Amino acid sequence: MAYLKESWLNEGKSILRRFVFDGDAIKALKIKATSQLVPYPSSSQVISSLIWTRAMVASTTVKGSQNPSTLVFAVNMRPRMASPLSENAFGNIFWLTSAHHNAAHTSENDELQIVVGLVKEAVEKQDSNFIQSMQGDEGFDNIRKLMEEREEVYAKGRPGMYMVSDLRSFKLSELDFGWGKPIWVSRVWGFPTSVFVNRVFLAESSVNGGGMKAWVHLDEPEMAILEQDPEFLSYASSNPGFLVPTS
Repeated sequence: MAYLKESWLNEGKSILRRFVFDGDAIKALKIKATSQLVPYPSSSQVISSLIWTRAMVASTTVKGSQNPSTLVFAVNMRPRMASPLSENAFGNIFWLTSAHHNAAHTSENDELQIVVGLVKEAVEKQDSNFIQSMQGDEGFDNIRKLMEEREEVYAKGRPGMYMVSDLRSFKLSELDFGWGKPIWVSRVWGFPTSVFVNRVFLAESSVNGGGMKAWVHLDEPEMAILEQDPEFLSYASSNPGFLVPTS
């Protein structure tokens, strides 16, 4: 899709940074994000939404104008099938769903609640009925129509594009190849030029029980703003150290 290529393959210098959200920060985010629509927001929902909203602020500051934005999620389809597949089933069994937001139409006070609602709604659409519509003789035509609709929406609105992938379902920190479980798991990503920018990878963190970390990849000017954003840093710690077991 032409516009996705244009959005994620920008020229220029990009930056990859690691941010950690401890258990207390996630609890505070959940309280702030709780609404009638989403009474029990998840950790991934609140962290994805916080990063998305603050990245939009950084983009607006750099570009001098506020544009609509789209957050794309890689959704694991295995447990969503009518007969769920094993979590160990091999292959890229996922689908990209998206949420659209125009910050100009919301106030900063309730933006997190609104965005979390958009995130929840987008993911919940990927249910067993949706998967069934992609199968059989009509499956290819339905997928093609969905792709054409996306292309039309993106081409007309030209929103800022961001993508989130939650790696926790892979349980990488539980893998043991014979010499014990890993003490450190990271996302190998990042290039000196802006290849596949505006991407976020979530993973578990051992900081303060129940924590999460986010590998965030943005253009250099926007990352510089995010790293100094007081609202963002009231929840996130930038690249903190971690304890290495001595035995």
